[in-house]
Amino acid sequence: MKQVKKSSSLLLVVYSIVILAGFNSCSTDNVDSKKNLARLYSDLIIAEETRYKGIDSLTIIRNQLFEKYKIDEEFLDSKIKEYSNNSDEWQNFYQYSLNYLDSLQSAKTL
Repeated sequence: MKQVKKSSSLLLVVYSIVILAGFNSCSTDNVDSKKNLARLYSDLIIAEETRYKGIDSLTIIRNQLFEKYKIDEEFLDSKIKEYSNNSDEWQNFYQYSLNYLDSLQSAKTL
């Protein structure tokens, strides 16, 4: 009987660790996803603010950026709308964008 309780207790601990690790990875994926969205958003703004000779070149660059980040425009728009309706989410997103822009400036790519 003691062996069964010990085994079930050990199993419970293992399951708890697996579940907590899963939650942690989801949180990390969520942060990485927000960082990628912020990078894409920033790159799109940079592209729009940079003077190109025509709308066609901007369209090409926008398409390349969406391909690079593997995010479509509808998804980006929906997330921007979602974040803008929640000030904490927007502040986090905005901070990721600023951090990315700072990194570009430090690397002298801006």
